[in-house]
Amino acid sequence: MNTYKLENLAKDFVVSLAFGAESHSVAILRQNPTIVNTLTMADTVVPSTRTDMWTDEFDIPLRVRKVLNDCFAEQFISKKQLSQAVNARSPAHGETMATLLTKLMISQALSVAQFSAVGGSTSQSMKSLQKYRKILNMLIQDDNAVKLDVNVPNERGQYPLELLSQVASNPHVFRLLSKDYEHISALTSQSVKNKIKNNRTGKKTIEVLNDAQFPKLRAKLTTRDRTDLCSISVIEARRSFFLASETKSPLSVAPIRPRGSYLITYSSNRRIADIMPMLKFASISISLNYNGKWLKIPYDSIYPTFEKITTEQMNRGNKPIR
Repeated sequence: MNTYKLENLAKDFVVSLAFGAESHSVAILRQNPTIVNTLTMADTVVPSTRTDMWTDEFDIPLRVRKVLNDCFAEQFISKKQLSQAVNARSPAHGETMATLLTKLMISQALSVAQFSAVGGSTSQSMKSLQKYRKILNMLIQDDNAVKLDVNVPNERGQYPLELLSQVASNPHVFRLLSKDYEHISALTSQSVKNKIKNNRTGKKTIEVLNDAQFPKLRAKLTTRDRTDLCSISVIEARRSFFLASETKSPLSVAPIRPRGSYLITYSSNRRIADIMPMLKFASISISLNYNGKWLKIPYDSIYPTFEKITTEQMNRGNKPIR
């Protein structure tokens, strides 16, 4: 069966489960066990962390794991398939479930310490910390068939123990996470501990683009309602990528962007205000400042025009805006 059909079957599996039709999901999985290792399944097993007041970001991922566990117990999927599925890296941000939960726990512990320092309420952050801790502890138990492997790195080459080590020097934060550190340390292999100790982690499998080095030009972006003056960069990415500014913190959960053409707008402090695929600008009038004049450019000609102008400026010795 081709990849397209497998991905569609995986989507059917997820949608059926989300609407309570677990028996239908199980039937799909029994007939097509290879869907456990599709991109759709990986995107579901590790949540994207985008939530709202009506949803729980870990509800569907945990329900999927339960179904996978049941099907493994009935021998419809193999141990290898199960392990690959539950330890998959999210195609949305490259985290494993273990590294994602660790980062979320650290984030809440940092919030607790920060609010405590100013005498504020820590109840909500503590509640979230306990929620993430409960899920992580449940998923790394030795007797769990869908057990997480803390020795699998995320796409940035980070391990859960390494992430917890990042805050070990902060006593207020580490006090909240010391038991988690001990538990995960006990499950971490000696080879991974040696990598962490010798600073030999961080082997990235996805390209990181240094957006601080992108050339920039002044531009006007005009819609029906308004015209905005800004600086922009245009890039043509030949493969999936992280942005360096979004991965600067080791504790960030940064989006993976697929290959394609992107237009980046910058705020007055030269920080990225937005980054979107070029197609999103099809209905927006774009003008570039060229030799002191405004040159209106069709959106599908922006990249070659931008590249031509910035190359010309560099050749003249006039550096584009940085």
